[in-house]
Amino acid sequence: MTKPHDIDTSDGGKRARRSADIARRLLDAAVAEFSEHGFEAAKVLDITRRSGLTTGSIYARWRGKHELFLAAVNHLMSQRLTGDSTAQQQSDPIAATLSADQLRSADHDTSGLFVEAYVLARRDAAMRAGIAQAVDAEADALSKLVNEGKAAGIFDESLSTELVVLCCQALSIGTLLALSVSEDRITSEDAEQWDELIARMVSSWAPSEADRQPDD
Repeated sequence: MTKPHDIDTSDGGKRARRSADIARRLLDAAVAEFSEHGFEAAKVLDITRRSGLTTGSIYARWRGKHELFLAAVNHLMSQRLTGDSTAQQQSDPIAATLSADQLRSADHDTSGLFVEAYVLARRDAAMRAGIAQAVDAEADALSKLVNEGKAAGIFDESLSTELVVLCCQALSIGTLLALSVSEDRITSEDAEQWDELIARMVSSWAPSEADRQPDD
């Protein structure tokens, strides 16, 4: 049973929750606007209109469109990892990140944001640093899953965590790039077979039968 002192009824707690909700609404609207119109054509005013908030709510959190774009990329990347994070289910979140539903929904609607982020990162040093932070944050989350999977005996301990993570990210962004050019590359009919391919790849990272045998 929840105890009275476990419930945050303070004004500070309410303000923090409201601020977090406003930030989420702004970032959801920013993701939609940048995905639809691109960085250059997107307008801060239109983002606030999508969110139902004011431009002041944006400038109170980010100094301009550049920072807001980076925040939107971070926000979208943070949503890409799904599933339970318990050690017994570590293969599921990895496979879910690369599943057909995840990649096709990366969306057909938001894949443009990822594509533009990488293009801008190649051209703009400041943008590159910001995108690198988002990529590194995602890599840290994936590394945690892989390392916990190793500890649970799901993944081969001899595999490089960094290279497994790089494989996941390379396959994910590469597929998004391909789908941004031809969105029907993974059709609904193909989805089940794609997921089977991913499951086979992830299962290949398991320890060998010899490694599973207990020492005498």
